[in-house]
Amino acid sequence: MKKFIFAVHNHQPVGNFEYVFRNAFELSYRPFIDLIFNLEYPKICFHFSGILYEWIEKNFPKYLDMILEMVKREQVEILSGGYYEPILSIIPDKDALGQIEKLNSYIFRRFGVYPKGLWLTERVYHPKIIDYLVRCGIEYIVVDDTHLLNCGINQNRINDIFITENNGNKIYVFPINHRLRYLIPYHPPYKTLEYINNFTEGIFVMADDGEKFGFWPESYRLVYEDGWLRDFFETLRNSSIVMKTFSMSLLEHNKKKTLVYIPITSYFEMTEWALDYESAIEIDEFKNSSNEKNQRFIRGGIFENFFTKYNASNMIHKRVRNISFKLERNYDPIACDFLYRAECNCGWWHGVFGGIYLPHIRHAIYENLLRCQKRIFRSLDIVNVNVFDIDL
Repeated sequence: MKKFIFAVHNHQPVGNFEYVFRNAFELSYRPFIDLIFNLEYPKICFHFSGILYEWIEKNFPKYLDMILEMVKREQVEILSGGYYEPILSIIPDKDALGQIEKLNSYIFRRFGVYPKGLWLTERVYHPKIIDYLVRCGIEYIVVDDTHLLNCGINQNRINDIFITENNGNKIYVFPINHRLRYLIPYHPPYKTLEYINNFTEGIFVMADDGEKFGFWPESYRLVYEDGWLRDFFETLRNSSIVMKTFSMSLLEHNKKKTLVYIPITSYFEMTEWALDYESAIEIDEFKNSSNEKNQRFIRGGIFENFFTKYNASNMIHKRVRNISFKLERNYDPIACDFLYRAECNCGWWHGVFGGIYLPHIRHAIYENLLRCQKRIFRSLDIVNVNVFDIDL
């Protein structure tokens, strides 16, 4: 049997403009939810960041009620993550745990379910995260197929469920099929079927930003006005391919699962962006000149390279760590939430949407750090002045 999993990740940065939230909702989140709610049959896996849940709760709570109804129908599965969308592996462990538990609690309170899966921010993977994912009750993560191709899994074996572990803590791994990410929604629905039907069986995962379904340039016309998304679901419905959620697939998967050990990495483009300018050009040229079989072993830097590439990124990272340590000794839940907001990843690096280059996104990080620091200082009888090398 061939199973298809459709997962959508929705997020807006802390500090983003109100009109951006609203436009993304009107062009992407609202029409997507409306369509699947009324169709009733498509199985969808949703990840929303806590920032976005807060905004929708404040402005359009009806749509969270619709998601709740679809959860009850077993039409929708909700994924967890860090509440304010941090890169989990680069923030202090206690903060990573706290951010996941905060989103888990919200999901349980709002939708009545405890999430089994986690959306890994920017798919930045490090083995150490497994330990606190397991502590938070997470059973599976979703990564790019390149993560597994890098460690030697052959392309024809990639559409499956894998296991990885750290310190004896086990977690399941679903690879995102990169070909499906490029096919959907930019090619006719039958092209997806043609690709999947090249295989006799498998679990095929398409997981990507929800904004590509309406908010990205020209996508609203394609996805909704021209009816691509509705046609896609109808095409799948009339085929032998069965839509499933991650948890359904895990429950039904009786085959032996392959044990893998994944390197510290992310999707290829990020490993390229993390390099300095000249190295990024060189690795791009090298990849383009390599045959497809060997390309799977090519990867660039790791997320931490942004701290060497941008002094501003390094300063944010080191200040977060320093303030997190101070907060550990002088705990305050309100100050803690300010810290978590400052850990939103978008202003720590550049990506393709601006990130650290956008003043309002950087401003939001520093504003929240200062608010956190202010509360810590207010709680102290004596403020000691220490001179130290903060940026290392």
